[in-house]
Amino acid sequence: MDFKLTKTSSLIAAILALFFTLYGTFWCRFGIRPVTINPFITAEQANFSVKDTPPIETALDLGIWNRKDLETGGCVRWDYTSFSPDPKWNAAKVFSIFTTLTGSASMVAILVMKEEKKIWGIISALSFCALVFQGLTFVFLQSYICSKIKDSLYSLIYISGSYQIAECQLGSGSGMAIFAALVWGAIGVVATYFAMAGQEKTFSTEPNNQPVREAKERQSENPSLQVLSGSKEELSENLPE
Repeated sequence: MDFKLTKTSSLIAAILALFFTLYGTFWCRFGIRPVTINPFITAEQANFSVKDTPPIETALDLGIWNRKDLETGGCVRWDYTSFSPDPKWNAAKVFSIFTTLTGSASMVAILVMKEEKKIWGIISALSFCALVFQGLTFVFLQSYICSKIKDSLYSLIYISGSYQIAECQLGSGSGMAIFAALVWGAIGVVATYFAMAGQEKTFSTEPNNQPVREAKERQSENPSLQVLSGSKEELSENLPE
């Protein structure tokens, strides 16, 4: 396989995977908690016989590092004074950083790679580490912000009423993270293949020299065999007249 083509395709795949890792992990929609709101009926509405107000369906878009503001519709940083991350949430943050670091290192290794087989093993290890760390970021979906009801969650909703908040579902950010993990795994498989192919090629050339080494060892042990290994001219010179 052409080296330049393999390097170019691997580099494009690594850039794509790193983009989806960053965008999916640091976006504000890693998990979604559907919310059903039953608005309160005001006295004015009651006077006009507005009693059967339909429920409002919305959702809380939650990310590992950011969240969506329902009022403005934009991504904002978490207010850690109101939302204190639990161990699973903190673990997801650490794993997201490790994913970025190992993925970036894999991309750089591909970029600077020359026609050397050893570096394929490094790329393979880094890519598989990125795959594992990316998968571990999904522990965020088991954190309290995604699985339990806290009074602080109600502060994110700007509509007065009674709320029904479901557990987290996969958001767009999770989908991007899954895609990134698959690409990191594919890069790791390809790099492992080329690393093993390079080793097999190296090992296959060693037996070809084995008979020569054995012949030289026999010649050193038995000097009489050195005559047989010489050229025709050397043999003719050694023959008696």
